[in-house]
Amino acid sequence: MKLIKSVLLMTVLFGQVTNASITTAADKVYTGKGYPYKNLIHKAEQVRIHYVEDDSKLAANSEKGNYVNCRVEVNWGENERQSSQVRVTKSEFDAEPLASCLPRKLAKQYLADIHAE
Repeated sequence: MKLIKSVLLMTVLFGQVTNASITTAADKVYTGKGYPYKNLIHKAEQVRIHYVEDDSKLAANSEKGNYVNCRVEVNWGENERQSSQVRVTKSEFDAEPLASCLPRKLAKQYLADIHAE
C-alpha cells in the first residue's frame, strides 16, 4: 500500500514539474539584441513571430528553403500592431528571429506606443 502511495505521489509531483517546465519554455526571449527588442518583449503582453519557410515554385532549386517570410505581431492592453511581411535569409532568421523580421525603427515605434498608453 505504501508503495502505491509513493508511486502515486511521485507521479503527481513529476506531472507538476513537467507543467512548470512547459510554462517557462513559453517565456523564453529569442533575441540577443538589446534596445529596442528586449524592451519591447518585456513591455508588451505578447510578441509573436509568424513565419513560413519560402518554398515557392518561383525560386531556383538552389534557393529553395534558404529564405523565410515573416511578420511580427505585438499585443498590449487592447492594442495590437502587425508589421508587414518581409523575406529574410534563413541564416539571418536563425541568428536573430525578432530583429530580422521587425525593422529597428518599427520596434522603436511600437515601444513608444506602449509607453504612451
